[in-house]
Amino acid sequence: MNQQDKLTANGLFWRELLDKLPSTVLIFRIDADEDARLFFVNSSIRKDLGFNPDEYVLASETENSVVGKELEMLIDEVARLSHEKEWHQNLPKIALSNRQGKPLRFGFTFHVFQARTSRNNMITVTLIPASEPAEKSESASTRVAGKRRKMMSAELAQPEVEITANSDVMKAVLSKAELAASQPGHVVVQGEASTGKKLIAKRIADTVVFGSANGAKVHHLDARHLKNGLIENLMPADSGEIGRLTDKTELVLVIHHFHAVSAALLKDLNELSEERQRNEQLIRFVITTQQSLEHMVAQNKLPATFLYQYSFFPVLVPPLRHRKEDLPKLLRFWSRRLIIALDLDPEPKFTDDQMEQLLKNEWPQNFDDLKEFVRFAVLNSKNGQMAIYRKTSSEPGKQVALFAEQLQPETGAVLSYDDMSRAYFRHVLDITKGKIYGEDGAASLLGMPPTTFQSKLKKLGVR
Repeated sequence: MNQQDKLTANGLFWRELLDKLPSTVLIFRIDADEDARLFFVNSSIRKDLGFNPDEYVLASETENSVVGKELEMLIDEVARLSHEKEWHQNLPKIALSNRQGKPLRFGFTFHVFQARTSRNNMITVTLIPASEPAEKSESASTRVAGKRRKMMSAELAQPEVEITANSDVMKAVLSKAELAASQPGHVVVQGEASTGKKLIAKRIADTVVFGSANGAKVHHLDARHLKNGLIENLMPADSGEIGRLTDKTELVLVIHHFHAVSAALLKDLNELSEERQRNEQLIRFVITTQQSLEHMVAQNKLPATFLYQYSFFPVLVPPLRHRKEDLPKLLRFWSRRLIIALDLDPEPKFTDDQMEQLLKNEWPQNFDDLKEFVRFAVLNSKNGQMAIYRKTSSEPGKQVALFAEQLQPETGAVLSYDDMSRAYFRHVLDITKGKIYGEDGAASLLGMPPTTFQSKLKKLGVR
């Protein structure tokens, strides 16, 4: 056996060994750009989240995917905890979504190391379902208190995210959603990215189930991740004979990210719909999309016949900039969830001035922006007060001094937020000589997690 064959056999051995572990293990590689990328997950991910290992890795690499954003948050938390000597005294926690999109809470442990066969730094993360807390260590320094066990169980049992509707526009949306659910036809929930379309679709599907005389079965699917045939995704993996979904109850397919629909999925939907109609069985599609169906037809993403074959009741979900009255409750809700998860004491709060400032924000990426903002505000809070990175600091030697000096020649012109951010980040990188990680790195100077800073640089095109 030559050297290459030995390395291959050795790699297969370790992969097989990791697959035998009872807990889900994620392995990340830190590349030359200091980005942490998931490159291996063992087969326990099937039990914990319902994904195939390769499918989960691929989803982590998909731009703007939920999996990718959740793992980015996980790595941000690892980066923060790695600077704390006693982080292991209290089991840190993270929320990860399963294949159906439901967030589940996990405790986790991690280890950062450099493999002998690679120059890259590596991170291993072991997930521990919150319903099964880790056993107490006999060491007093690592003992997990019973109080925290109870808290983890309470968090797991807390209700799912509810729809906030203090604004007139959201009240109108919910009324229209109720009307859509009461009609026998299909429903399309459309709007900008990250506006809460999934929650509205779920509410419609739940209302259909509640009001159905013969009952209804609901299946949530993601058009981006449907690799196998549609039927295979609707039936349990161990069901053997498919069964063709022949019962008389109404079948409700909630298909998220329909703008990413494939020709194969459209073919499966048509076949399933025609089969159920022949058998006099009810079927309803509730789809969410960032693009109108008419626009998808114009862009050749959808055949024109689809619009004539199916009639959809439209429900438009507004962006956050049209929901100013909802923002205070939304900001407090999402910050509260993170505060509980991190067990912060004293509990940080937004001041009235901060809240007034936030109400003026346009939130161009909607909930993605809001959650990123809340994450920064909570993780960098001090003495019970939230931190706001969109507001320059008055602390000498920090953001105001750096920012003002860099942009002073351009103060006669009105710069866009992106232009100011580019100039600001380039100046900070000049000061740190391009270094991002570490106490003397740009991320530490800015008071934000390194991976968040990396994503901002990519988004703004700063190299």
